[in-house]
Amino acid sequence: MDKNTLCSMFPELAFAKEADAFLSACPDMAVPEQLRARKINRIELKSLLSSGGLRINPGKDSFSVQLNDLGKTNEWAETLGHEIGHTFHFDISVRPLLDLCAGCRKDKDKIGKFEMIENFCNEFSRRWSEINVKEKVAERIKNTLSLVFQTWSATTS
Repeated sequence: MDKNTLCSMFPELAFAKEADAFLSACPDMAVPEQLRARKINRIELKSLLSSGGLRINPGKDSFSVQLNDLGKTNEWAETLGHEIGHTFHFDISVRPLLDLCAGCRKDKDKIGKFEMIENFCNEFSRRWSEINVKEKVAERIKNTLSLVFQTWSATTS
């Protein structure tokens, strides 16, 4: 087993192998295609206490990534990668989406697994950001926001 894989770093997490396969495929996919592959169909800026979060959409068949509206674009890119990492502990092949690690935050016996998942998501984000060039992802987010605010400004004036 390659010592540089997520699977080798996090052997306790069965979904790490799927994440490694996804990262291997990323160079051949544009970022929007990557997001669609992980069932992410919306990125929202929100007033948050954290840098971001992953939310299951109302139909329970896709995700939204929420980014802190006070963050910087580079932070948004890192947070986006982290939240993509969280999609791997869901079975996205079923409807409704199934959280394979449900209860990790609340169950004291599983708190170590929760921390491991956070570490996994941080490492996934680092690798994803390298592949996709964090600065380019940040620029894309900034450009998208510029278009959103231009459209909003035009409709409110």
